[in-house]
Amino acid sequence: MNYRLILASSVVASVATISTAFPGIAAAQGAMPTRAIAPAGASSARPVGIRTTRTATPRETVIERARTRAEQEIDRRAQMLGAFATRIGNGRISDADKSSLQATMQEQINDLQTLKSQIASDASTTTLKTAIQSIGKSYRIFALVMPQGAVMAAADRVNQVAAQMQALSGKLQTRISSATGDTAALSTALSDLNAKVSDAQTQAQAAVSEVSALKPDNGDQAVFKSNHAALQDAHKKLQAAQKDLAAARHDAATIVQGLHSLSSTATSTATGTTTQGE
Repeated sequence: MNYRLILASSVVASVATISTAFPGIAAAQGAMPTRAIAPAGASSARPVGIRTTRTATPRETVIERARTRAEQEIDRRAQMLGAFATRIGNGRISDADKSSLQATMQEQINDLQTLKSQIASDASTTTLKTAIQSIGKSYRIFALVMPQGAVMAAADRVNQVAAQMQALSGKLQTRISSATGDTAALSTALSDLNAKVSDAQTQAQAAVSEVSALKPDNGDQAVFKSNHAALQDAHKKLQAAQKDLAAARHDAATIVQGLHSLSSTATSTATGTTTQGE
């Protein structure tokens, strides 16, 4: 028995019945487009001109992720360099030192932007890998340039405090000169304060001079070690400067306390003299 023929006849009969009962449906059905059913064995190839979306291979996905990550690292370094360059421009260090370090930072920013363009357009996995690795090896942002900026910033803070201590020293000198009584110890403390402040400024400037001319090692271990030693020595100089300022503050406190004692003694003496006169 041909079941397919029986099934087809039943479907045709059902459609005819529905069309008779509901003419509107029949009209709508006649207006609807129909798609021809390809006979068995016919080719199912996509017609010419239809675009297809190709799925990226796992290898291509990995490469694209690496490229995106590299570009993010480059942008992060460039932003940090720009922020440090602005901070250094507003710092209290010599114009020559500012220009030297800012030039180094700008050179690094330009090189990083060039590297970013290379990574974005590089189709070779070998050269792309080398370019990505050079972000950390050749462009020593965190090994040199950022520590340079940190030294500059610390030296700037030392100079700011030193300027405040110098202003305070002038006021203390005026008070000592107008005080009555034995001010020899106060004058000695003031001299030590001035010497400490001056040495702090000297140490800060020496630290800046030591690191301002350093250049990225670009993978050269000898240059890397030399830079590292210079940065360490600069930090020692800054620590000495901070100790100088701490000692200067102690001198200032000693002077203020001594002036207060002299003032109290003078007041007591004046009061006693007035009482005896009465």
